[in-house]
Amino acid sequence: MPLSEDEQRILAAIEEQLTTTDPSLAEKAEESIYRDAARNIRRSALVFVLGFLFLLFTFTTSIWLGFLGFLVMLGAAFRIEFYARSLSKAGLNSINEVVPLQNMREYWRQRTHDPRQFPGGSGPGGTGPRRRPGGPKDS
Repeated sequence: MPLSEDEQRILAAIEEQLTTTDPSLAEKAEESIYRDAARNIRRSALVFVLGFLFLLFTFTTSIWLGFLGFLVMLGAAFRIEFYARSLSKAGLNSINEVVPLQNMREYWRQRTHDPRQFPGGSGPGGTGPRRRPGGPKDS
């Protein structure tokens, strides 16, 4: 169940207060979110591979054991997806704190309208794809 607007505001105030009073603790807490999620993804990937191997070796002898291997794989895949989402939510929240979403929209709007301003673009002076002589011309 998502937090209400008041609860989100209170939680943000608590986080801000923690960051101002003990920045090292706040940094350690943020790092542990990434570390725990990454560790759980690795473990789930290992369980997925083991479930696949179990499916592969038992399917020829018993379809029910093969199905059990499939269920293990399915559960591991759901765990991977869950932890990947939690990892991406934490990452998106930290990115939005550094660069607000409105600035990102403006950045991409400028980039799509005038690619020459950005190195690596395909406009003049950019390092985009090269055209062969005699190829299609711009109008």
